[in-house]
Amino acid sequence: MMVDATLYRKAALCYEQARHWEDAARCYRAAGIPLRAAALHEQIGRYDEAATDYLAADEFEIAGWLRVHHLNQPEPAREAVEAAEDGARRALVLARCDLAEHRPFELVVPALDLVRADLADPISVPFPHRELELWGVVVAELAGRFDQVALIFAAAVKGGRHNAGERWTEWAKRVLATPLVIPER
Repeated sequence: MMVDATLYRKAALCYEQARHWEDAARCYRAAGIPLRAAALHEQIGRYDEAATDYLAADEFEIAGWLRVHHLNQPEPAREAVEAAEDGARRALVLARCDLAEHRPFELVVPALDLVRADLADPISVPFPHRELELWGVVVAELAGRFDQVALIFAAAVKGGRHNAGERWTEWAKRVLATPLVIPER
């Protein structure tokens, strides 16, 4: 079995070099490297396959996010995060499920509170996960809570997240059509 995994890994590398992403992902999956398979499936927009691979890699929150945000499948997303530890990413997936199911916008605020607390904590740099700020902004935008978006970016700046101020400025230009000046820390 080890020989097969090695051959599949080598084949996956060859497919990647040839930019045959789907074949590379298939070989990574067969080689028992689900995280790389997931990343490739996500890259080419095969979110269902990516979610399956993320689940195999115990990345429950990412699998749940893909299911609800890209596939509009809130129930499978909720099931995906059942095994996840409580935390901001899990809370965001559940909040995104609430929005997909047209529940009241107020339900997302506790999840956004967790996001801000994690982002503002400079001790966790470079953590929390890369998705936290992005997912928080998406949830806040979908809830129509631009005040919460600003608070998320402010927490990221306070926590010393790399280029958080630039992302905030870009967001303000894109969404609010307003220039934003963030003072140096």
